[in-house]
Amino acid sequence: MSDANHHHHHEQDNEHNVNEGDNNGPAAANDDRWLGERNIREGIEHIRQRLDSTREGQTLVSFFVNTLPFVLLFSIKFIFDHAGDIFLLGILISFFLQADYQVQKVTSGAITNKYFMALYTIGYTLTVLTYLSVGHVEDFNFQDVFSLNLKYFLSGEFNSLSMISTFFGIVVIDTTFKLITVIPKLVLVTLPDMVISGPQRRKLLQFVEYCAQLYRCALPVGPCIRFFLFGGSGVGMFSYILTFSYTGLKVGELFRYSGCVRRTMRYLFKESSFGTTPQPHDIEDDMCTVCHENMTHPIMLDCKHIFCRVCIETWLDKNTTCPMCRAVVTQNADNEWKTGMTSKSIRFF
Repeated sequence: MSDANHHHHHEQDNEHNVNEGDNNGPAAANDDRWLGERNIREGIEHIRQRLDSTREGQTLVSFFVNTLPFVLLFSIKFIFDHAGDIFLLGILISFFLQADYQVQKVTSGAITNKYFMALYTIGYTLTVLTYLSVGHVEDFNFQDVFSLNLKYFLSGEFNSLSMISTFFGIVVIDTTFKLITVIPKLVLVTLPDMVISGPQRRKLLQFVEYCAQLYRCALPVGPCIRFFLFGGSGVGMFSYILTFSYTGLKVGELFRYSGCVRRTMRYLFKESSFGTTPQPHDIEDDMCTVCHENMTHPIMLDCKHIFCRVCIETWLDKNTTCPMCRAVVTQNADNEWKTGMTSKSIRFF
């Protein structure tokens, strides 16, 4: 009887401990959250006390308190006056980000109906481009800008030439061309494998991106030269000095981008330079460890591991080591932009 009572009390103790554990879980989480909030409040209070205790801190606080309302008012006025331009730029950037995302999804195989998605993306891209070409940005004729027609910008014909309008026009033109770049990439990623192999497709995607970056580098030349020559006080010795300085910097930048294009072009139709064709006695297993299928066009790396040529080329587009032993296969390999991604950087000059 005593054993039964002892067993009963033992079960009650266990249940009590379990219930305590269940109750302590949320309580502990609440305590951690409360401590975190307390630490944040104490940190803010410490910063406030430091600012109040020093003259420099008081001056800084006073500056922000006195100037912030005025900055806010001028910002509201600027946004109200340029609401249409800001909306246009926001829509343009949104369409570009969406199109770029679709290209990467198609490249990764995450979209089953890639042809419909490609047509849909190309359709709304062409719609946006048509709208922009009709409702052109002031002082930026699209045909002259994209043809790099310097005569148009050196003619001195413009309505409103300021630094803000120049920057805005360049950003719109730059984002527009990034949207245009998506179209050939979509064509490449939707081509069937029997037309173009995976490694060759990725090389072409990289080549298209580097060519686009080179062209984007050249697009702002005309607008910026026009601004330096005719903006502000007009033509003068100082304007010529600024123009020549900008031109020199731009030539150096164009040379760097052209180097990327030349390097990519050399490897565009070049067979892989790594590995050798294995002899029949070197192949112990016909199965490729990457695709887990029978090997096609096998290639043996220096570490003696053998893979399908397409499999290892695809692997080395993203990595530099052997899939099996992690031995270094390629060094200083340029694997940028092979996923179909377009540069998100915004160019102002």
